Amino acid sequence: LLVALDLLLLALTPLVLPRLGRLPPSTRTDAILFVRSLPLLLAAAVTSLAFLPAWWRHEPENTGETVSLLLLAMALISILPILQGLQRAARMFLRTRARLVVWRGLGRSAVMSHTPFEVVEVKSDDLALCVGGYLRPTIYASAEVMKSLDPAELDAALAHEVSHANQRDPLRLLWMGSCPDFLQWFGLDAPWRRAFARACEFAADERAARGCEDVALDLASALVKVARLRTRGALT
Repeated sequence: LLVALDLLLLALTPLVLPRLGRLPPSTRTDAILFVRSLPLLLAAAVTSLAFLPAWWRHEPENTGETVSLLLLAMALISILPILQGLQRAARMFLRTRARLVVWRGLGRSAVMSHTPFEVVEVKSDDLALCVGGYLRPTIYASAEVMKSLDPAELDAALAHEVSHANQRDPLRLLWMGSCPDFLQWFGLDAPWRRAFARACEFAADERAARGCEDVALDLASALVKVARLRTRGALT
């Protein structure tokens, strides 16, 4: 069932993704996340609500039946995407955790009373401005970014990251990158992961700007400055 639903989603991807991309930014991320997860959700629902109860109620006991090699092979294959998803999620989690531990060791808490999340200022060349942490998000900012941005630009950039933290985007990106189905197993989910990552950025921009053109300009200016700092760091 999961294979069939994954193949259906794969066939419909060229039609569905462009339509989802035309949704408002505030709802686009949730729609992409839901549709991408739909094969797994449907397969899990049918299995738990139909297959398992039917087996539990109608399968006779002590029939002497043995498991055939074909059935055993199919059962093992059905488990492989789950194991692959767990492995990929663990790898992403450990890699992110190692980076956050380094940043935490190099950083100090910055006083930002208008930000509901902790802001850690880090003296590091491999960081600009981002949200880290899955259940307890923290905003990490390089000292150079904090120093280079004007107060209005910094406020707009932090509002962008606060939106990511409020929506738990790191956790949702972790799910999108490790969804335990056959599309993820064979690497066929890349268009969905890219579309979701872009949608998260557009949604964070919209929430940070709050419909105010001045804030939108401050955010755009901050993004340009951050991009220049990162480019300069890469060149040096």
